[in-house]
Amino acid sequence: MFLKTVGDQIEFGFRLTQDIDVLNGNLNIKIVNDNMSIEDPPLIKTNIGRGTLVIVKTDYQGNKTQSEYTNFLEAKSVDADTKVGIFEEGDYRVVLVYEIQKVSGLFGFFKNYYNYRMESSFKIRNANSMLFIQDTKTGSELANEDFTESGFKIDLAQSHYLHVSAKKEVLNDTGDGIVEDIRFNTLVSDGTVFTAPGKYTLTVSNDYNDMKTPKVIYIGVDYKIVKASVVNNTSVLAIKQALDDGATLSDNWNIINAPESLPTRSPELPTLPAQTSPESLPDNSVTPDITPEIPLDNGEQNAIILWSGIGTAILIIVLGVGAFVYAHMKKKHHEEDKL
Repeated sequence: MFLKTVGDQIEFGFRLTQDIDVLNGNLNIKIVNDNMSIEDPPLIKTNIGRGTLVIVKTDYQGNKTQSEYTNFLEAKSVDADTKVGIFEEGDYRVVLVYEIQKVSGLFGFFKNYYNYRMESSFKIRNANSMLFIQDTKTGSELANEDFTESGFKIDLAQSHYLHVSAKKEVLNDTGDGIVEDIRFNTLVSDGTVFTAPGKYTLTVSNDYNDMKTPKVIYIGVDYKIVKASVVNNTSVLAIKQALDDGATLSDNWNIINAPESLPTRSPELPTLPAQTSPESLPDNSVTPDITPEIPLDNGEQNAIILWSGIGTAILIIVLGVGAFVYAHMKKKHHEEDKL
């Protein structure tokens, strides 16, 4: 198993360490041109020449592709490194077949042939748990916590052995919070498209390390307030109320206060009862006394009481003198009547 990350390249190659015409330094042993048929999968050929290299790749869908290089060893020089190719993700099987001739006896009368086979199998996987998300309308790449009005498409960037899970959250019935959509159930693979409004959390992992990469994308105009609540570290309800009061969202999703043209709230003052004018009262109404009462100190109150007492005494004396004079005059008139 070979794990590759961004920028890594995996190459497969051979180094020929001997002269194929003089194997082990013996002129009687060499690799020869083989015209015989070989029917050993993956190699099915009628002529392998002086060595044939076969590379079979199995992709993530089980599809096989085969590459063949006939007379592979004939064109190689000793101690030269031969690069076969740069490999991407997949399961690989590499097979090299060739035939050796060994000459023996007087004048090389006896010739023996030996068929050889070298085989190697390996796997290549991308170690990164990465995916790319594209806006379905603009085609631009969306980053984590981005917003789109139209939807997004999954691009696994040729990483076909990743596991991608998706969770969807939607606004609740009152629109002031989000809840998980328990009915949401979908397979996520390369090319999957999401267009329904909601908050999507995508988690990417693989079988070869513990890396898990989450990405969050918001779809739909109504979910601007959900993203804004995350950016401003507050609740969806708080963002909704702020927007209802005239606030706006900046390009970086921060709350901007209401413009000056909008009315601003002032502190509420207590409401005073309205005074009714005499002209507005009906004939049988009494005009209310709205003269304010002036508080008096103790001295002023005592003075008023004293003057009230004096006034009362004078009034009693006057009444008494008047009554005496009236009685005397009445008596005098009575006596005159008798004479």
